[in-house]
Amino acid sequence: MQRIVILGAGFGGLQAAIELERELGGNPDVEILLVNEHNYFLFTPLLPQIASSYINPRHIVQPVRDIRGGRRFHFRRDSLQVIDIAAQRVHLSGGALDYDTLVVAIGSQTAYFDIPGAREHTMDFKSLEDAVVLREHVIDLCEHADHTADTAERSGLLTFVVVGGGYTGVELITELQDFLFHYVAPRYRGIPRTEIQLILLEAAPEILRGIDAGLAAHAYKRLRVEGIQVRTNARVTRCMEGGVEINASEVIRAGTVVWASGVRAHPLVDSLPGPHDRIGRAV
Repeated sequence: MQRIVILGAGFGGLQAAIELERELGGNPDVEILLVNEHNYFLFTPLLPQIASSYINPRHIVQPVRDIRGGRRFHFRRDSLQVIDIAAQRVHLSGGALDYDTLVVAIGSQTAYFDIPGAREHTMDFKSLEDAVVLREHVIDLCEHADHTADTAERSGLLTFVVVGGGYTGVELITELQDFLFHYVAPRYRGIPRTEIQLILLEAAPEILRGIDAGLAAHAYKRLRVEGIQVRTNARVTRCMEGGVEINASEVIRAGTVVWASGVRAHPLVDSLPGPHDRIGRAV
């Protein structure tokens, strides 16, 4: 029996299992085993809509076993600990697992670029839990701001900063804008619209690098029209409780700072032998 082990049930791993089954599923001498730490597939492009309460968390998750249906591949919920290439074995929380062929699709992790305080004083935004926690955090701040008489304190509570002008950062800041202006402002009488500040910080000269320049420019204009402050050439140099420092000079006070400034390879991928690129991905 030849065993193919696929690590990760995101877009890459799940599709690999489906396609390998299509090619090899009729071969009784091949076993395909999909391993993931969660028993569900998460549709990550819709995470920002969870933070804004636009959709319910259960609408963007689907059990892996439901997706598998009648397909032959096996699924195991377990956490990956070590990949031993030499021994052709992976070590999981539930024990060791030998393989003949290994597919590694365990995704990425947030990159903080060694910026002081970034990991400790900002909110991550990669998992379903991150999105739910952010949503509850935003609602909690609004509850406090609604009855806070001190203008300066209320201004801090109502300032929301997203670090990173890529796809995630842009979509998240616009979802927050929709939530705060179309839901919060009409219902929270102690929160003036003029005191809500939404700030998108991008270290590069432009946002949405990697897409057509005309589309990126259009997105930039639309963000500004919607009242979102877009700060390009704004490199975060330090994060602290209640704010961020940009370009080693200006400090922005904010009740919410979300880090969406990029990713790097999972540490287990970075530790594999062979060449890697600048963010740790195997070449």
